[in-house]
Amino acid sequence: MAEFPDRKFEDGESFPYLGEEHEIVYSDIEKTEVKNGEIRLPREDIKNSSADSVLEDFLRERAREKIHEVIENYIDRITGTYSKVYIRNQKTRWGSCSSKRNLSFNFRLIMAPPEVLEYVVVHELVHLDGYWHSRGFDRRISELLPEYKESKEWLEENKKKLVFRLEDLF
Repeated sequence: MAEFPDRKFEDGESFPYLGEEHEIVYSDIEKTEVKNGEIRLPREDIKNSSADSVLEDFLRERAREKIHEVIENYIDRITGTYSKVYIRNQKTRWGSCSSKRNLSFNFRLIMAPPEVLEYVVVHELVHLDGYWHSRGFDRRISELLPEYKESKEWLEENKKKLVFRLEDLF
């Protein structure tokens, strides 16, 4: 298994986004963007905050967008409904479904390949159907996402690569 990455959030550093490595580039732009294999961070925002804060805000927003896209793609195949969706920096979980039907997802999923993010969202949506971790649960996920086991394995094998800051773990 990979070691935890030692991120410094410096100009030129490699950083994962949607499962691919991108170069962090400090740029004279107004808004963070991903373009041509780069994550471009506005220099002015970095001066007023920090590169890791600017990047985290961007990743949280992109995670929210992608997670809502996946929910919209699957919600009509789920019998249950959800109340709210939260994007968090969970230390030990990628997603959860509360008894109040609130869905919580780790923003760091945006660093994983899209199919891994999709798997985690579908996993939590299946809880809304009343399934809990059992053979029926796995069967229901498989009905919705036949290749889910590959994503589940990828996440287990690569979870350390998805650490944003080491201090977020402790």
